[in-house]
Amino acid sequence: MPKTKKLCLQPFLRGLLDDPSKSDIIRWTDKSKMEFRFVDQHKVAEIWGATKPGRKAKMTYDNMCKSLRKFCKDRDGLEKVEGRLCSWRFLDSSIDSQSDTFTSSVATPNDKNKESPPFSIDRILFSDSGRSICTFFKTPRHL
Repeated sequence: MPKTKKLCLQPFLRGLLDDPSKSDIIRWTDKSKMEFRFVDQHKVAEIWGATKPGRKAKMTYDNMCKSLRKFCKDRDGLEKVEGRLCSWRFLDSSIDSQSDTFTSSVATPNDKNKESPPFSIDRILFSDSGRSICTFFKTPRHL
């Protein structure tokens, strides 16, 4: 069975941060210091879980935080901001220079003329069929 390419947590978070339409769930608190905070950490965890194919258990913020803490320990690319709830800081200065790679494109999932960057939120949230893979972003049906 061929190995599938996994999305890393750091570019995933950066993609959300660079997408203004996601500021209701995650936002920069001080972009010059690369600090951000989860506004709705449960929705971010739900979206992160949707990127994990074959995951049987629901992704929770606690599980996502385990990944964040492991990332902090293993790579020194991220740290928890002391004294602030749900606040983190990117330590790798190279992530700022790569921001164009992680920004979300304006193209809709059905727009074949525009190609989304490899880690764009559009690619994460929509399957090849153009349907949303995350219930949070589905359009509500009116009765």
